[in-house]
Amino acid sequence: MTHNKVLLVLIDGLGSDYFAANRSRLPYLDALADQGTLATAVRPAVPGTSRPSRATILTGATAREHGVYGNAILDRARFRPAAPEDVRVDTVARLARDAGRDVVGLGFGMLGAQDTSAHVAPWWQHVPTAGMTTLKSARTGRADIDMARHDPDGRIARSLGDAPLTLSAQSTDATRLHADVVGMASDQRMLRLAGDLACGPRPPDLILTEFSSTDIIAHSHGLASEVTRWAFAEADMAIGLLWHRLARAGRLDDYLLVVCSDHGHAPVETALYPAAFVRHDGWACEGATLHVLIEDADRHEDLDVRLAGHGVRRLDDGHLPEDLRNRLATYVAPARAGFERAPTAPGRTSGIPTVISTHGLDPNDPADRTLVIAHGPNADTLTADGLEDIAPHLLCCLAPGAEAEVLLAPGATT
Repeated sequence: MTHNKVLLVLIDGLGSDYFAANRSRLPYLDALADQGTLATAVRPAVPGTSRPSRATILTGATAREHGVYGNAILDRARFRPAAPEDVRVDTVARLARDAGRDVVGLGFGMLGAQDTSAHVAPWWQHVPTAGMTTLKSARTGRADIDMARHDPDGRIARSLGDAPLTLSAQSTDATRLHADVVGMASDQRMLRLAGDLACGPRPPDLILTEFSSTDIIAHSHGLASEVTRWAFAEADMAIGLLWHRLARAGRLDDYLLVVCSDHGHAPVETALYPAAFVRHDGWACEGATLHVLIEDADRHEDLDVRLAGHGVRRLDDGHLPEDLRNRLATYVAPARAGFERAPTAPGRTSGIPTVISTHGLDPNDPADRTLVIAHGPNADTLTADGLEDIAPHLLCCLAPGAEAEVLLAPGATT
């Protein structure tokens, strides 16, 4: 059986509820959903944050299995950003490449360059940040943003050239590139490059890319703002242009086009400050999720009680790898609250949030549900209750029949 090609685009932060309420503002996604397959109310990873959900999309596994249970993961007694090498099981990219497929990653988070034929690192890995809890939100300095590349055949360079994202010649020393601007420019670049490669003389078998500036804009401006609607409209237009390019090049019948997201978003009215509750530095917060190192079981029960007084709930440890269940606790904030580092006044438990929309919500909260849209060959067979359902379907398209059964066999892990 002839295998199909797959082009997957992730739109960061596009929730199922948001899409339902704004389909008229997203005409290309609306048309793709009408003409293809739409799965709504899709469960994100637990917690519903960026890196765990990307790892789940890539592996078809939960955080318990793939090991990425947060944007930050525990490294001895401290937290650090999760990286592709922390994924404990094989990705769809690695399995496809091992089956002889040509795999290209264009700014897709948690995808390692070693699993691809060509690769561009995510733009947000190159933006300076002010600590573990403010990823993708800092202003950059004067320096250019040059995304790292793995490009042995020069395919990326032929399309994009070697120029980094840069300030114009007329910019002054006071000029700063904000992460929103860097992100939007980078996202547009990656979607354009995806089209160049898919419509070129050597179309890859699997292209993985993402439009991620939508998430940081939603964090800063909220879902109801016109700025956030504009950001999602830009993502919609970029995918619409990609769709038109595939049609003009006669490649629509070759590619299964999959559009998905990593999580939804919900409004935040109160910031909770973990430092007022946790008596050590072994913690990391990401949206409505808080991870805490367990140093002493008795003291930790006291922490549970103090946090519960502010509506914070401790999750059971089913989302954690077994080797961490006695060392780590995960909490979720109540509705309309999120965790942040306290800007001033040590000891304050809460305040006005700087992030007014967030994710990483209680797993039972429907606001964090997302969606999957599929258009093209085998789109009608895609069903997705959770993000872990995507990777097996991609593998069946890339390596149909007996070949896929071998790749999907239990134990195909690193």
